[in-house]
Amino acid sequence: MVEDFGRFHRENFVFSDGLNIATGENESGKTTLRYFLMAMWYGLERERGLKARNDDFTRYKPWESGRFCGSMEFEADGEEYRLSRDFLSKNVTLLRLKDGYEIDHPEIFLQEKGLPAQTVYRNTFWIGNECRTEEDLAVSYRNHMANVTHTGGMNLDLGKAKERLKKQKRELEKQLPERELAECMECVAGKRELSARLLQEEEQLHLLERQCRDAERQLETTQAELKHVKQELKSQEQQHKLRLHRQKRIFSGTAVLVVLWMFFYILCRLVMPQAEWPVLLFGFLFVAVWMGTGLWKNRKDFAGSNIEWEEESSRLQQEMKEVYEQKNRLLPMMEKIRFYMEQTEEQLKVCEAAEARYLTLRERAEELEEKIQAVILAGETIDRVAEQLYREFGEIFYQKLSEYASSFTDKAYERLVADEHLGLRAMTESRSVEVADVSYGTGEQFYLALRLATADIFDPEKRNPLILDDSFAAFDDNRLESALLCLANAGRQVIIFSSTGREEHALRRMGVVYEKVFE
Repeated sequence: MVEDFGRFHRENFVFSDGLNIATGENESGKTTLRYFLMAMWYGLERERGLKARNDDFTRYKPWESGRFCGSMEFEADGEEYRLSRDFLSKNVTLLRLKDGYEIDHPEIFLQEKGLPAQTVYRNTFWIGNECRTEEDLAVSYRNHMANVTHTGGMNLDLGKAKERLKKQKRELEKQLPERELAECMECVAGKRELSARLLQEEEQLHLLERQCRDAERQLETTQAELKHVKQELKSQEQQHKLRLHRQKRIFSGTAVLVVLWMFFYILCRLVMPQAEWPVLLFGFLFVAVWMGTGLWKNRKDFAGSNIEWEEESSRLQQEMKEVYEQKNRLLPMMEKIRFYMEQTEEQLKVCEAAEARYLTLRERAEELEEKIQAVILAGETIDRVAEQLYREFGEIFYQKLSEYASSFTDKAYERLVADEHLGLRAMTESRSVEVADVSYGTGEQFYLALRLATADIFDPEKRNPLILDDSFAAFDDNRLESALLCLANAGRQVIIFSSTGREEHALRRMGVVYEKVFE
């Protein structure tokens, strides 16, 4: 039931098993109905941007109604189903008619029932006014051959598997921590320099500490010497005071004696003027001078000794001052080096953390590299398997291809082969020709043979109908009859849309039974 699709509004079309003919003039809706059948299976996707102006979604919008939908009943594995689709909302419903059970995930169910990928469908079962195929069919064919022979079915799509592998490879490559590894490596590279700098700073600190300890020991020694000098000075001063005290007593006594002597001398001089008093006086003066000189010398010796000890004390005090100044210079230098060492140690900790991080990242990167290599190997394996299976099982395909080509050309070309890209080459008893070297009509017959042969490979149970829309325009009458007879005996449902009626006339001439859909 075509609810609303293009020119059609609530129109019903019935297709029987076997051969169906829909003959109509131009713009009668043949191509619209052909697109409707495919749209029911796969839906209609709207293009983006400027492409949306001329895409299938826009081209087949209903002319009058605001709805854009339809339904289709079909049979699969002995069960009847109704597929309903709304092209605007993209809502899809699939019912089993005998009990009204709604099938979950209709698209997956249809694939399980044998509906191929849309690319395969367009290049095999759905044939327009040109039979030539698209390049994607070659890839789909190789995948299918590998799937059927390697897995026994169509559950595995090698093309999609390769795409998934490529996507997985890209995702794995994105996970590679290359920038983090570079940053960690740069930090780790400076670790040796930092270690050398820290060792140098430790040596400088040890040298300064040793100099500081030497200065402290020198201070202790100098302080001890200064203390000793001060004690000596104090002792000398005390001894000097004792000597001065004794000398004062002696001097006082001598002075008393001298005074008494002088008094005695004057008295005697007055009493005995004729005596030798000058000698006596000289002796007395000599004794006085000698005693005074001794006292002065003793005082001078004490003064000289005192000066020496004071000079030694001054020297030691100056030395202590210099050592203090040296120590005061060393202490800030030591603090500065300790500060630098702390910074260097912090940087080393960062480098060690970066090194640990680098090892972890390197391990992770190696694991990712192994996975990437495994993905690459898997892709290469898929290519080798597909290529090998394509070569091994190509003969089955070549046999079907040649049978169709021979039938379409009245055995003018008994063998038709295809390369891995499905490029065609025909062979006769005497020569081999490329498809580009034959006439356009013969080339169309070769490509129709290619479509039918690949349809048999993809759908050996003949579940999917063949739909042809003015596909025989380049066929002469004889080859048209051969092609129609081949299709009538294909063992599957065939729907032919025609604008000329040639196909219907040919079928009547041959007496082939067919079902007429509409005129």
